[in-house]
Amino acid sequence: MKNILILLVCLSLSAAAQIPQWAQTHTHRDYPPDFFLVGVGSAKGDHAAENAKRAAQTDVASQVRVNLQSQIDRVQKVYTLNSNEQSSEEFKQKSRIVVDEEISSVRIAETALDTKDGTVYALAVLDREDFQRTLSAALDRAWKNVSEVRTQADEFLSSGKLNDALQNLIVARQLAAGIFPKMAQHDAVGKVMYHAEEIVSPQVLTARMAEILSRVRLEKKGGNGQKAKIGRPFPEPLVVAVTVVSPRGTVPVIGLPVLYSSLDGTTLGIQNTDDNGKASFTMTARMLKNSAIRARFNPPALSGEFEANLTASAVEFSYTALPAGSPIAIAVRSVTPASAKKLETTFGAMAAQLGYRIDKRSRFTLQVNVDVATPTAVSSLSGTLYSAMPDVQIVLSDNETGTELAAMKSKGRGVGRSAAEANEKAASDFRVGEQDLASILEKIPE
Repeated sequence: MKNILILLVCLSLSAAAQIPQWAQTHTHRDYPPDFFLVGVGSAKGDHAAENAKRAAQTDVASQVRVNLQSQIDRVQKVYTLNSNEQSSEEFKQKSRIVVDEEISSVRIAETALDTKDGTVYALAVLDREDFQRTLSAALDRAWKNVSEVRTQADEFLSSGKLNDALQNLIVARQLAAGIFPKMAQHDAVGKVMYHAEEIVSPQVLTARMAEILSRVRLEKKGGNGQKAKIGRPFPEPLVVAVTVVSPRGTVPVIGLPVLYSSLDGTTLGIQNTDDNGKASFTMTARMLKNSAIRARFNPPALSGEFEANLTASAVEFSYTALPAGSPIAIAVRSVTPASAKKLETTFGAMAAQLGYRIDKRSRFTLQVNVDVATPTAVSSLSGTLYSAMPDVQIVLSDNETGTELAAMKSKGRGVGRSAAEANEKAASDFRVGEQDLASILEKIPE
């Protein structure tokens, strides 16, 4: 009799619990694991039903993430996405988004309530085949888009629009970097691997850009080997012709910026190629290192990863810079005699470096004026500091005619423990760009 009572109590407790079997086994006969991913969630208290459903959906998503990470690693290895730093970083960024995103195809199939303790259970399912089918269609469209962008790049190239072609390939690479993680997500959910007519890795697109750049040719067409006095224009412009080997043969590159610079990298000017692929730059003679000017094409669409390709096709113009015809005098008015003397030495050295002789008797004077500024007090751990930004004016004048030939305004910057020290440092340490000074001195007439 005692055994019968115990059995009846156990049966009554089991019936009262009302915990669904799928909540205990994480399996359901209507959703076999070969075709469905199953997730279980439970919750009590306020909003128990909503929280249980969310937990069940999260359970499915976590299962996908476990498989997804291994699939992402496989995709990265198969398509050698890590061989290019730019491509690899794009892929990783897109992968993180895919790993963290919600899977909208997860649905709630069943819910159950344990009346004994108020626990709500929810069963979430993801139809593997349906998910893959939907994602496969989206991937097909994405790869078709990449193919169209690549085709358009070839069309741009054939018409000489090199920068547009490169921009399209950059877009295609960005698109591909976003597709591969989605491919990994497709393969992580089901047993069927995704296949497309054409799959192009970012590495292949990067190689395509490098190949196109290797086909670009710059040729000097005029202006090489000239002579001119410092500050005077060369007799002829520096002309380059830019061409590229396209699917339709060699064509002129249209509308591409050509960068003219000194060999140490100082930019002298930028000119776009015309409809014949030619860029023409009128250059004023300056004292540059090695007496040479480099011209190279400079597509704004590209980043530094193609620097070697851009440099390889550059051409150099040699020239001879003759001493400037007229010397200059330098006069400085500053906040203190010491800072005035230092600025006079600094500007004298810069002018000499540019090829100008310094002569106090010259009719042309470069006047540098530094005004006293009202500093701003700044509190710091070491006490009160003062920051001064005095106005600086640089004027080139013709003493014989009394005319102003050129002028520029700037500001000095200095920090000191007193207002006077801040102004002193701002004046003493003031610098002007070499190209700015050259532009001023070039206004000296012949």
